Amino acid sequence: MERAHLTPEQRAFEALTLSLRTPRGVPWESLEDPERLEGLVVREDGRAVLTVRGRLLANEVSARIRSGILLR
Repeated sequence: MERAHLTPEQRAFEALTLSLRTPRGVPWESLEDPERLEGLVVREDGRAVLTVRGRLLANEVSARIRSGILLR
């Protein structure tokens, strides 16, 4: 089996997007520009959590993160 070798930035992206898909979400501070994700994430107890719409459009959220909107 072949292993993929990820850069530190790629690992950070993967960790952020995968964690965001969990019910616990990610620390709000990890979102650089949360306004750009309005309707897709909400703030709950200091954490960014996907809305129902955000869960349905999780790939869109990941694409926005990849384009540099969220990485901090």
